[in-house]
Amino acid sequence: MTIFVVRIVWAYGQRESVTRVFGTKPLRNSIIDGSLLVASALILAALGVGSFAVADKYDVTPAWIFGGWLGIAFVVVVGRSFRSQLRRPLFLAFFAGWLATHVLLMLLAMTYLTFPSWVPLIFLELLVGYAAAFRIFRPQSAVKD
Repeated sequence: MTIFVVRIVWAYGQRESVTRVFGTKPLRNSIIDGSLLVASALILAALGVGSFAVADKYDVTPAWIFGGWLGIAFVVVVGRSFRSQLRRPLFLAFFAGWLATHVLLMLLAMTYLTFPSWVPLIFLELLVGYAAAFRIFRPQSAVKD
């Protein structure tokens, strides 16, 4: 990630175009990428609507569905940063606690707070979680850059 940012800053400083620095993709690859992006968005939308339809059919509270989707998104986004640590039992225990805290705070924020006041709360929670995780576990991706 750091190298990517450095290359963009270098290209901007040299007044070169970003496509010249990074190269261009053939049109065929761009069309395939765009098609896969649209397909994945449609699949995700169908899963979201389907999960609420199933919840409605079986009288499940929508909070459980929100909590489940929040948990899935949290695992995907945060888990990517700590991929090398996911085999360690101590990290898994920490990650499970962080996941439960995140989902609980999000559900409480959605229930009792207005939307603009979610942002500082969630920012603070993620900041504390990331700071603790990086301080304790030091993911390999952070060490390489």
